[in-house]
Amino acid sequence: MQLNIVAVAVCLSLVALSLGALVSRAHAAGENTGADLSAVMPINVKEVGAIGDGTTDDTAAIQRALDMAFGTVSAPHGNTGGQIQNRPIYFPQGHYVVTAPLKLNKVMGGMISGAGRFSTEIENTRGGSVFVSNGFEYSRVEGMELSASASGADFDLDWDGTANAGCQSDTFADMEFGGGAYGVRIGHSGFQCSENIFQNDFWINHSVAGLFTDNFNALQNTVVGGNFQSEAIGILVGSGSVPSIISVGFQENGWDVQVNNSAYDTYAIIGCRTESANFVNMLQPAPITLIADTQTAVKPGIFVQSRGPGNIDGNISTTGRIMGNGTNRINIRGSFFSQSAWLASKGVVDPNNAILSIANGTPVTLTGEQVAGGDEVIIDLSARLTMPGRVLLPNAKAIQQLGWNPGRFVYPTQSTRLRIMNNSPTDFPWTLIGNSGVNLVGNVTIPHGMWRDFFVQFGDTTDSPSVTISSIGAGTL
Repeated sequence: MQLNIVAVAVCLSLVALSLGALVSRAHAAGENTGADLSAVMPINVKEVGAIGDGTTDDTAAIQRALDMAFGTVSAPHGNTGGQIQNRPIYFPQGHYVVTAPLKLNKVMGGMISGAGRFSTEIENTRGGSVFVSNGFEYSRVEGMELSASASGADFDLDWDGTANAGCQSDTFADMEFGGGAYGVRIGHSGFQCSENIFQNDFWINHSVAGLFTDNFNALQNTVVGGNFQSEAIGILVGSGSVPSIISVGFQENGWDVQVNNSAYDTYAIIGCRTESANFVNMLQPAPITLIADTQTAVKPGIFVQSRGPGNIDGNISTTGRIMGNGTNRINIRGSFFSQSAWLASKGVVDPNNAILSIANGTPVTLTGEQVAGGDEVIIDLSARLTMPGRVLLPNAKAIQQLGWNPGRFVYPTQSTRLRIMNNSPTDFPWTLIGNSGVNLVGNVTIPHGMWRDFFVQFGDTTDSPSVTISSIGAGTL
């Protein structure tokens, strides 16, 4: 034991000597070359006059630190070689009060860090936004809370189109955006501001939106993780795009995601969970895919409202409805909706199944695809009737062929779900009529203004084809 203690002591002594030698050599090198090592060290805002006590106006001190790090507003380092002079800027623990926006002009490759989103806060108590940029690219902001005053943005990510730095490929990580009209407003002046990513950020209490894109070139912005809470709208695409929204939480927002006008980018919303009444509002006819999303709100609302085509795969909603526009197909697969009226009136999920006109007295004849062409199939019977209408089902063989399609993973004894809606403008019912090998079970009449759901059960095709269609519920449109 004594030998081991001696050995450890010797090792520690050697380490200390080595470190001392390294420090001595670095110091000597600095003396010999005349280098100012402070010129390459991170800038601590408290070392240039910021107080961070929640009372003192730190605007001038913080702006001075930003100018030291990235050049002044009138003489920025920019992106034509001067960016090599940039220095990281650090905000230690504290509550920093500013009374005018902090300006970032033509910054490329900048680094702005705090001590953590619950340790460092910068609050504009009077003058609008916290940070306003004119050209901010390939830069990173992390580990702090930003709080704007009522009309401002926590971070106004912008560019006026002039030379020496653009606006793209920025990262915002582990942030809290906590006040004002916007959390982050992107591209308000109408130029670029694309390919930005937001990672594990918290957004709360914005009167317009947490994240807002504001021009058609503000493209390919991405949100991964984090949470939007108590927002008028969580993610609002005024124009531009936020096509990837992954593993994000939403709580008690007016809408979680709304796309007003986009660049026709395809949207993928994957693995999100919402406790808001209204999840996704696609006002632009862009394709959308929702995969493995969950909605559990207190009040009923909308899971997705879409003017474009889409895919809904592996989702759960206990309170939301699906609303289409009647002209684009939304495919539903492996999803669960527990509202009785989960498909809203006039929301045609499969336009191929919209029956718009028939000769009175002539039965509507359905195809196998219209009965069993997906895990969730909807038929909208909208023709004007002057007498009760009849719906002639295909024979079991035509339906069974759809059930044995390997790409759909439907096998004998499994079932698909069929909904038939009576949207006729006149007060007459529709009634299903069977066919060869098709067994009808339960009530097969759909009164005017009602919908009825059926299970389509496939038999064993080793014998003669058979299909059982059973009524499982009805409701009012």
